[in-house]
Amino acid sequence: MRRLFDTPVADTGIDSDHIVSGVAFWSAVCLPFVQLSLLAGGLDSRRGLTVLALLFVLNVLALVAGHQYRRE
Repeated sequence: MRRLFDTPVADTGIDSDHIVSGVAFWSAVCLPFVQLSLLAGGLDSRRGLTVLALLFVLNVLALVAGHQYRRE
């Protein structure tokens, strides 16, 4: 069965799975800082709470997608 991101990027030999997992990994590292700054600024509206919840869901998805990054 062929994987979704199985083709090499240009002629570098880096497959797109590695790029996707790398972006997901570093997003999972950085998103909590965005969430903390949002919390520090205060959640004074329903929109702020919705944004925080969406960032949390995005962080969980990034953790799942990036958990294999740089594992040998």
